Amino acid sequence: MTTRDFKIGDGTRQAGALVLGVLLALAFPLTNVAGFAWIAPGGLLFLAVRGDGREAFQSGSLFGLAFALTQLYWLNYMPVDFLPTLAWMALGGYLAAWYGAWAWFAWWTLPAPDFIRTPWWRRAGWVIGVSAAWVVMEYVVGWLLTGFPWLRIGYTQGGLLPLLQIAAWIGVPGLSFLMVWFSISLVCGLLALAGEPNSRWLAWREIGLPLVAVAVLFAAGSGRINDYNRRVGELGDREVSVALVQPSFPQTLIWDSSSETNRLRRTLELSRVALASKPNILVWPEAGMPGLLRFQDDVHRQVTELARKHGVWLICGGDDARLPEGAADVTRPDFFNGAFLINPEGRIVSAYHKRRLVIFGEYVPLARWLPFLKFLTPIGEGFSAGREAGRFEMPSLGLSASPLICFEDIFPWLSRSAAGPDTDLLVNLTNDGWFGESAQQWQHLANARCRAIETGRPLIRCANNGISCWVDPVGRIHGVDFEDGRPAYSEGVKLLRVRVPPEPISTPYGRRGEWFAWFCGGLAVLTGWSARSRSTPSLAPVVGRD
Repeated sequence: MTTRDFKIGDGTRQAGALVLGVLLALAFPLTNVAGFAWIAPGGLLFLAVRGDGREAFQSGSLFGLAFALTQLYWLNYMPVDFLPTLAWMALGGYLAAWYGAWAWFAWWTLPAPDFIRTPWWRRAGWVIGVSAAWVVMEYVVGWLLTGFPWLRIGYTQGGLLPLLQIAAWIGVPGLSFLMVWFSISLVCGLLALAGEPNSRWLAWREIGLPLVAVAVLFAAGSGRINDYNRRVGELGDREVSVALVQPSFPQTLIWDSSSETNRLRRTLELSRVALASKPNILVWPEAGMPGLLRFQDDVHRQVTELARKHGVWLICGGDDARLPEGAADVTRPDFFNGAFLINPEGRIVSAYHKRRLVIFGEYVPLARWLPFLKFLTPIGEGFSAGREAGRFEMPSLGLSASPLICFEDIFPWLSRSAAGPDTDLLVNLTNDGWFGESAQQWQHLANARCRAIETGRPLIRCANNGISCWVDPVGRIHGVDFEDGRPAYSEGVKLLRVRVPPEPISTPYGRRGEWFAWFCGGLAVLTGWSARSRSTPSLAPVVGRD
């Protein structure tokens, strides 16, 4: 039997692509069937290389569409008419095209139509190049058009914490590469075994290198976790008491200007409950209070008085405004989604403006040139983007924190820029109330835990309706559940004991950034160049006999 004997009809190919896309979606939270992520890429490649270029692109597009629409179902929970469904379908179609492009690339660079009969070294190089192209696809999707790195396949492996440590060395792209490499090699091994059932060593040869890589990296990751535990045990750590306020406001309530007084009152009530335990730091989420903190006297007075009366450091999210630099006559200032640090004396000592805004959620593209677009969304004029990372210094605690707002913690380079040499911890203030009670909150957390590993910094998350918790520098999540057993989406407060290393942990990723993704780009280009320049190889007469 050869690979040419595996005939696939159009209907079977299309159905297979759809099923594989759904399986990959099920590997993500909440379903967490992580093993599907080790199978789906190889299955897609098998479908892609059994037809022509058009069929390969179609298979990848159907796979991507099924994956994206299943994974991102929660976009339809946004309390806005028509637009959520449109965004869900448009984003699904956009992502589908990228998976189609990857499948086409795999077909185009195929060493030979019956690739299992090609020399092993050539096939192994092709598998590595195609796996690198997957990483490039994820990287470009995470960067282009404001970026959406939400769906990286490496985020499915939260249950394999030792493997997740790859992020500390080369980022999540390293784990994505490993998984796709293994998955495609597994398919090659099964095809080799089908061609020569009595030569099992041929199958093991296909899977051997990625299997060894998985074992080595798993052992190295376990060693990193043990080293961290030993380091903390020998040097000790600073334990900081942190109170998180989770008001769980519905998004429609946040948009309702008539409810602002009640919103602030409820956040203050929850804060007083939390302050009874005398925490060092009190944290409010994004959208935890209404209006412009620095320009609304009543809001400013109540919030700063709370911090002064209880002698607590307060980190809170709120809107901010300032006149554009160098402007003389400006009728409208720039508005920002901001975060503030208020000291125990009740003074605002630092502010941060969100740098990466949510398209159509916080700004409308082209609205300056097409003003009518602002009437199609509930945000009106929208926000301006900040320009630099923030630094919240708390000298009485000996701590320096860097804030991230909303989905900024899904962008590795933003977290890396925030985690300066003297930064002790990261603080994410987010409002996931847009999406009801869904998998979105857990998927967001899966992204965030990798930022803690990449930067070597504890990460505190305070969310409007979950998931409020903290993540240690090796990715262990603490404080997800309420003590009384209520669901993680509930209103309430959480009292955490956050352990901060005696000095910031330096990681290879933190020092060098996204070099591995660029390296994969080079491998993908080399694979494409090789496919373009070589002549069609002759096929060996026996499977695997090089």
